[in-house]
Amino acid sequence: MMNNIKKTTSYDLRKRIILELLKDGEFVSSQVIMKECNVSEITVRRDLTELEKKGLLIRTHGGAIKSKTTDNLFLYKEKVREKSIEKDYISQIASRFIQPNDVVFIDCGSTVSFLTKYIGKIKPLTIVTNSLPIASDLMNFDHVKLILVGGEIDNKRMAGYGNAAVQNIKQYHAIKAFIGADAFL
Repeated sequence: MMNNIKKTTSYDLRKRIILELLKDGEFVSSQVIMKECNVSEITVRRDLTELEKKGLLIRTHGGAIKSKTTDNLFLYKEKVREKSIEKDYISQIASRFIQPNDVVFIDCGSTVSFLTKYIGKIKPLTIVTNSLPIASDLMNFDHVKLILVGGEIDNKRMAGYGNAAVQNIKQYHAIKAFIGADAFL
């Protein structure tokens, strides 16, 4: 299971281990966490309490169960990791179509999320996106004018959608758009 992870008492690593254990199953016992993290029962209780306060799990007698937030947390990250080499290559090729001063729409697809690695080299740009992770990746680039599309938030896709999002997008005239394949389903 988690035997390949080095035992530690670091809270951040313990938190990741606990969430990974929950990812693999619906329930994780305090005993398993104690063994995997090499910590005391009181430390496990404290960690579970903190993670519950953040909405990442639900404490139960003798351990914890998944919360819906945990499922959503892993869904997008796993989708990005699937075929990441291929997605990165596709985005590297796609980035060649972006020119300085372009206004570009990037949707919330996991493949197009890799574009953020290559946008840093193109100056200046205006990026319109409904993707929270893409906005987060680009918000520190001074040469990128970032426009985050509002609307209802889809927790699984980590993106804005709905009528408000459509109305928001209509305000901008993108020269190019990079849209994931799921958008066509």
